[in-house]
Amino acid sequence: MRRELTFCRSYQRIQKAIEMGLMPTLKKMLESGTHRLSRIDCGLPSQTSACQAGIMYGDNHDIPAFRWYDKDDGRLYVSNNFTDAFELNLRYANGQGLLREGTSINNLMSGEADNTLMTMSTMKGSKLGDSPRTSKDLYLVFVNPYFFTRAIVLTVWDLLVEFFQGARQRIRNEFPRINRLEKGYPILRALTNVFLRDISAYTVILDIMRGSPAIYTTFVGYDEIAHHAGPDTKDALDSLHGFDKQLARILDVIEHKAPRPYDVFVLSDHGQSVGATFLQRYGMTLGELLEELAAGQGKVAEINATENARGQTSALLQEIENLQTTSSVGRIQGAALNRTSKALEKRVQEEEITVPMDADVLALVSGNLANVYFPLRKGKITAPELEEAYPGLLESLVAHPGIGLVIIHEAGNDGDEPWVLSKSEGRNLRTGVIEGEDPLLPYGDAEFRAAQLLRLADFPHAGDLIVISTLYPDGQVAAFEELVGSHGGLGGQQTDAFLFHPADMDVPPTANSADVYHLLNARRDLPGEPYKPERDGEGTAVNAWAWETIKTGLKDWHSLLSRAARSLKMERSVFHDVAADPYATG
Repeated sequence: MRRELTFCRSYQRIQKAIEMGLMPTLKKMLESGTHRLSRIDCGLPSQTSACQAGIMYGDNHDIPAFRWYDKDDGRLYVSNNFTDAFELNLRYANGQGLLREGTSINNLMSGEADNTLMTMSTMKGSKLGDSPRTSKDLYLVFVNPYFFTRAIVLTVWDLLVEFFQGARQRIRNEFPRINRLEKGYPILRALTNVFLRDISAYTVILDIMRGSPAIYTTFVGYDEIAHHAGPDTKDALDSLHGFDKQLARILDVIEHKAPRPYDVFVLSDHGQSVGATFLQRYGMTLGELLEELAAGQGKVAEINATENARGQTSALLQEIENLQTTSSVGRIQGAALNRTSKALEKRVQEEEITVPMDADVLALVSGNLANVYFPLRKGKITAPELEEAYPGLLESLVAHPGIGLVIIHEAGNDGDEPWVLSKSEGRNLRTGVIEGEDPLLPYGDAEFRAAQLLRLADFPHAGDLIVISTLYPDGQVAAFEELVGSHGGLGGQQTDAFLFHPADMDVPPTANSADVYHLLNARRDLPGEPYKPERDGEGTAVNAWAWETIKTGLKDWHSLLSRAARSLKMERSVFHDVAADPYATG
């Protein structure tokens, strides 16, 4: 059996969070010896759709970025568009998805799960009857007065926290930073960091109690905050404590109520890198730079809608709208659902992304990576063709201080030969020929990175140019979109993911998220014992209702005040603590 929890955090940062005491549940599992933490390299592109396809299907071929362009069909693909996600999921489904017969909750890919909830690739044309069990689970969320009230209160509180943290960042003049009020980010943060997190944990627990053979859910709160505040900020790190509490709840249910044993995994599908944006550093976007270098010979269209949690929120909205169609929803609950649906719709509405018909150059950015397309002809154009159409553009682009790597294709003796260029240096990714110093040395193991870049460049729908920002001496990158925490390309910690796994499992080096599929899939249907955390000694039995016990409990006013404060914050764990403490029973 298996159970996976995923969120977007690098290996180095999860180590730091555990050391700082932000994740006591993970720390306890490490110290007890039940689990280990391993570094994995997610490969390129380091973004959600490619990584989840790799993890769930063992294949992510021809996903060159979060958004890309099909020159043959003249079509734009965006990973969190429901139609595009559906087609991607269908492309890789072969009957061996990681979640076959299982459950997918709040993901982009479904892994061929029988039951799905808030899964973008299954939202196209979805109806209530498509996945009745998970739809009923969502209904249980909204009719549970304690859960719904608590979630709303904590969501509003998180919204206020975001306003405070954003103001504090501005007052302290901390950099890098962006405007954290744009595009409804405070609302999206509160929804993902609390509301979606709690719904995901709640429905995961229901499926554990049913004995689902495989469950996978994504917690996007940290990733969303890290994009806007920075992955190393206290603002982002504090969100991990809330995740850790949900993990503790899930483990408690596995230990006491699960009808079958489960393997528990916590993983990140990619990491994040940090840095001031390209626009902040150089006063122009990548699209504007290309427009300048094209010297009036062509119109440049830049598409840089950021990878954010709007897709997950849209999936929740769709599920609520589906739920409203069932006759089992009462009048009061229906009115509450209707108000919730309308409130969400106002905040997730986004203009449809289209490609201008008169564009001569398309720049599609994802983090610090961009695929640039020149619709001069079908297929990838070569360096001589680019030079003839736009003289000097390639040379000037490579020479720009904010550009670290540019991949362009040449016609070689053995066919297409992609070159990666950097200032006066170059490397043939296919033959390994290097001119000058190897441009990949700043990015780690040059041979390893060359293989990853070659695979990306060979994707049929990768750009005519693949552009990656400079990797600065302090390890920062410059995202081509307005996010201080970014992923999708190369440089920094964005390819450094992690896998927190049972201690009896060995994790070899990986070069692609598809490698993780084979590790996890091999654990399916293995016999095993139920998860049992290491416990302290049982101690001597205490009579909870003895007068001496009650007096001792009343004297412990520190615990009384602490539990009272936690109950005001509507923490579920406080009731468990009181019930388990004989000195609090009276």
